[in-house]
Amino acid sequence: HTAVKITTERGGFRSVSKLGFQLYQKAEDFLTHFADLIVANSEAGKRYLISRGINPARIKVIYNGINLERLIPDQAMINEIRHNFGLSINGTVVGMTASFSPDKDHATFIQGAKIIHQAMPQTKFALLGDGPLRANIENLVRQSGLEQSFAFFGNQKDIASYLACYDISCLCADSSEGCSNVILESMALEKPVVATNGGGNSEIVEHANTGFLVPMQDPEALADAVLTCLRQPDRARKMGQRARETILTRFSLDRMVSDYEQLYEQTIRLKGIG
Repeated sequence: HTAVKITTERGGFRSVSKLGFQLYQKAEDFLTHFADLIVANSEAGKRYLISRGINPARIKVIYNGINLERLIPDQAMINEIRHNFGLSINGTVVGMTASFSPDKDHATFIQGAKIIHQAMPQTKFALLGDGPLRANIENLVRQSGLEQSFAFFGNQKDIASYLACYDISCLCADSSEGCSNVILESMALEKPVVATNGGGNSEIVEHANTGFLVPMQDPEALADAVLTCLRQPDRARKMGQRARETILTRFSLDRMVSDYEQLYEQTIRLKGIG
């Protein structure tokens, strides 16, 4: 017998229509009703749970926290990465970190990159990650004529030095995002973030203060926000500094651990255990 049962929801919404996923979700929803508490890592995730019939009183929101000790870039490695991928040491790089899957919408990033390239041809673009759509995404880059401007970093365990290569960090994902770790990590590294205004992204990024929020599937809006950062480097630098302050005050690892400890203790007391 398990005394306390807690489940989690890490996304903000899921629009997968495949039968297998739908069956899995029905089973997940059924079992979730037996949990004492459900933890979402964003308010968007909480709304998603409510839409699935979960009692709001049993839902607790605890945002992700970032371990800054594991997010320390190495300048020599940054220089090596830039050299290996044909990126000049001081050249401008706009990057996106995400699995190569449909919900991350790399197509919008590539279309936005084409607009950015037309305005500022020296800009380079980097994709960090891998996945089932890799061949499709490489083909989209070729079709856009930007093959010489794109670097594919692949999957990397220690991403700090790769993220540090970016001047601006983008995320074009649809509303499935909960509390995106890559947005948190980018902000911790003082990178202004341009992210789609879906899922929990707006709970992390403060529009025009720590980054920009743009509509989903809108490459023009994405490009406009990125170009604003590139053309106003002082403003972008200050946005990055404020972004790191946000991480220190709201998204630290210590805060997350403390929130979970309090949740466990409260739940145990309510159950009359110990």
